[in-house]
Amino acid sequence: MAFRITSTDKPIAWPIKVKLPIDGVGYTEVQFTGLFKRLGVEERDLILNAHKVLVNSETANEANAITFSKLLDGWSDIEDTDGNPLPFSLDSLKMVLSGPDFSPFSIAIWEASNEVHFGIAREKN
Repeated sequence: MAFRITSTDKPIAWPIKVKLPIDGVGYTEVQFTGLFKRLGVEERDLILNAHKVLVNSETANEANAITFSKLLDGWSDIEDTDGNPLPFSLDSLKMVLSGPDFSPFSIAIWEASNEVHFGIAREKN
């Protein structure tokens, strides 16, 4: 198949794999789908440079929430504590990032973003 130049704004659905710790035995992996915006080099660089500024003026979690809201267009397979679908929004990102799984959640989104935007694959265990 030939490589075709595209200018589509349609987001890319990509699996985001979150590794959650289990008491003393390792990790369990849960997954949701992120809808990543298709960004050009300049737009992505602007977002990442703004993230660096945010980290200096906000908490890391607040900076991540704002940045993730610019990298993602939506998500699926994330539920609230009652098992209902959690709609994608900046407030939802802030809620998840203020909870106990903030670090694995952030790491998973950064890894998936790198896979989508830079073609960097996850290391195999």
